Amino acid sequence: LLAEPRFDMAAAATLCEKWGRGGAEGQPLRDGAIWLIGRLLRLAAVRAAGKENVASVVCAFEEEAISRLVSHHGAGRLADQHAAFLRSASQMDGLYLDFGHFLSRELAALGGKSLP
Repeated sequence: LLAEPRFDMAAAATLCEKWGRGGAEGQPLRDGAIWLIGRLLRLAAVRAAGKENVASVVCAFEEEAISRLVSHHGAGRLADQHAAFLRSASQMDGLYLDFGHFLSRELAALGGKSLP
């Protein structure tokens, strides 16, 4: 989704609904979503800062998403977004709030859209 030229809200909603499933049975999916989005933001921030060549440690879909993030956001913004995402994700998950909606908002913001 993050690698596409146009952000697909319907696809994001479907994915986030699955990843945001509540309860104990949804915990592994929520953990995976947090890990993946955090990783993409961290690697994009590092690349945008020109500190490290991350191409050798990512798979094809990550490469596309990272390149798109770097082309739309600066290193500082990506680093700030990484920290804010991890902090907010932990709070949302710990408070048992609507994690799927939270993920939708985060992905839309990274994809260049905004949601309420």
